[in-house]
Amino acid sequence: MGIFDFISGKPSKEKFVKQALTAFRQAGAQGDLVYDEAEFSVKLKSLDGSEFVGNFHNIYIDYCNAKASEREENLLKYAKGMVQVQTTLPATYEVGKKKLLPLLRCVYEDIALGLMTEQTAGNTSPQTVSQPFAADIATQIGFDGEFTIMRISPSALADWGVSFEDALAQAVENLRDMTTDKWHQITPGAFVGAWSDHYDTSRALLTDCLYRLALNGDPVIIMPTRETLLVTGARDLVGQAAIVAAAIAAQEEFPRHLSMQMLRYDGKHWQEFMPDGQAGAQLKLEQLRALSGDYQQQKDMLERKLERTGEDVFVASFTCMQKNPESPVVSYAAWSEDVDSLLPKVDRLMLIKIGQGGGANQTASIPWDVAMAELGACVEKTQHQPPRYRTKVFPHAALFADLVARYPM
Repeated sequence: MGIFDFISGKPSKEKFVKQALTAFRQAGAQGDLVYDEAEFSVKLKSLDGSEFVGNFHNIYIDYCNAKASEREENLLKYAKGMVQVQTTLPATYEVGKKKLLPLLRCVYEDIALGLMTEQTAGNTSPQTVSQPFAADIATQIGFDGEFTIMRISPSALADWGVSFEDALAQAVENLRDMTTDKWHQITPGAFVGAWSDHYDTSRALLTDCLYRLALNGDPVIIMPTRETLLVTGARDLVGQAAIVAAAIAAQEEFPRHLSMQMLRYDGKHWQEFMPDGQAGAQLKLEQLRALSGDYQQQKDMLERKLERTGEDVFVASFTCMQKNPESPVVSYAAWSEDVDSLLPKVDRLMLIKIGQGGGANQTASIPWDVAMAELGACVEKTQHQPPRYRTKVFPHAALFADLVARYPM
């Protein structure tokens, strides 16, 4: 037993990886298993030449949090699920449609997978097909396997000869057939789903379930993790505070985060919603914290990719600040003159011109919407998620001077 194991009672990453690779072999993995320490992932290279990348981050957290007596069994289930992903789906849609179920996932969830696909030659990891749900959440389709939920790829739909819309409608119908009302009341007018079957958040697609609850106003939800669907009413300030507190607690308990966006259903569409008062301030802070983590993960991987390709591009940080305890927390990023940069989307964009000959720097702090309206020709949105903007040309002297005068630091 290593010193880390002795002190914490939890296995080190090195010990975990050794046990995980053993579990993959026990699960029937064929071909090569290539561990990537930097990405904390394993690449399964099958005998037929196909590849699949499995990330260890969430399963390692689950593994450490499990009882010691349950870790080996849980790890083997995970390995079987990963190996099963490489197996083929049923040959026909008529057979496969019986096990389709809808999934709600964060659109930023595949940051690492997307970047790894860009940088790994020959990677044939299946893409997923999805449609927007609301805010940073997307609707996908899963095939409910024995050990894992396999997300349906565009190629699978093509092989079946079915559209995403028809397959999703079937998945929602399947979910409705297996759903009876199971809610736990947190406080009067505020509830959390109690199905505990990996599809709790998917019930947000079954809006009739929400309307059967005793809510004060339109349904308002927050889904901090895949396991957690919290509901209250749009006019229920106490209920909103309760589900914000429950969402924060859920993020600390469960590793598979979904979204800290609060949403309101107006009868037709889900819209972003922010509660008033302290609950809103607390929620905003949690949203910034979650987004900061996503941007940092993205930044780390982009920097490694740029280092390999030899491109001289600065990946700007998503930084949060608060002037005093009473002021709101805001996010910002810095763009310096003559620095080719990838900028995150932030509350305020700092433009910096370095002083010449020992002179002082000049800086403007511009609200993001203003920056996009007045500097739209100076930047170009990329395909990255969370969103980034590639700088093209620094604002000309007259425009920069005007911005400094209007938006000083």
